[in-house]
Amino acid sequence: MSMHIKIPQLKMIKRIAVLLLTIFLFLTIFTATLPSTAAESKNFKVISPVISQSTGMAYSDNLFISIRVEPERTVQITLYNYPDFKGAESLEMVPATSFIKKKQVGDSYYYSAHPRLSFFTKRINKIKSGLYSLRVETLDEKGQPFETVDTYFIAMPSSSKDPVTINKTTPSTRVIFFQKVFKNIFGSTVNDDE
Repeated sequence: MSMHIKIPQLKMIKRIAVLLLTIFLFLTIFTATLPSTAAESKNFKVISPVISQSTGMAYSDNLFISIRVEPERTVQITLYNYPDFKGAESLEMVPATSFIKKKQVGDSYYYSAHPRLSFFTKRINKIKSGLYSLRVETLDEKGQPFETVDTYFIAMPSSSKDPVTINKTTPSTRVIFFQKVFKNIFGSTVNDDE
């Protein structure tokens, strides 16, 4: 008994195999390189400042810090400014020399979450434009840090936010690459005859 596969079936099998391989590569690339602008920890989570995932920008005239702290944890919160920062369109474009010198903004704050989940909040009025890092340290019973997470962002006044382009997203080169791969595999989905 011989098994014959027709040409259209072979093409469909080939397309499915390429599709599965493409999806696998897509997931591998994106999960390995997704930037995280918000500090994450099992002991706390930075809720605010709200930082753009794509640019690392926080648009506000006043900085509102909000951190969800897990029960029975104590954290120390410190805000730093980097005075050598000369400006950039996104956090990824900030030169390494901008991170050399940092200056603490105000005092460090200590917060203990007792039996329930709770939030630390602080408002800093009239924040200046610039490069900042929000350092959150989880402290042990002796007051020593055992976990430190820094969240970097560029603070810009809310008046500098362009309402026309802030919600406009342009596809990344990876997305364009995968669009072309899908188009080559499955052909155009648009009927060119109309």
